[in-house]
Amino acid sequence: MTKGLDSLKNAIKWYEDRFCVSFTPAEIYALYPKEGEYGWPQPWPIPDFAGIYAFLDSNKTIVYIGKASQMGARLSHYFRYGENGKCILMDKRIGDISYVQCYSCSPEEPYACLSLEEYLISEMNPKYNKIGRTEW
Repeated sequence: MTKGLDSLKNAIKWYEDRFCVSFTPAEIYALYPKEGEYGWPQPWPIPDFAGIYAFLDSNKTIVYIGKASQMGARLSHYFRYGENGKCILMDKRIGDISYVQCYSCSPEEPYACLSLEEYLISEMNPKYNKIGRTEW
């Protein structure tokens, strides 16, 4: 079953309630924005914060989940400027990515990102995450 933003939001809410931590969502970031949409080449959401991120395809289905100690630096490893300032994906193992959804954690609780990432991978089964898969 494919899982999207609502499933991600619900899984994070469950995790927050269970472990008494909180994560703050950033605005969804479009890698190939339509007019008026927040995204490339604007600055990354929450660039200086630790958190988790989800890559979504053009249907807004989650295809990859990761964590970062500094969101802007981590996302810059995946994406660069191409011809005419367009966004290009640096990791060719990950296909169709159109959006990035980030959640920041409290500066006092960066450790929570580690376990949240593992939980989300096992719960969401993104197709490009290898470790933590519950189905193949």
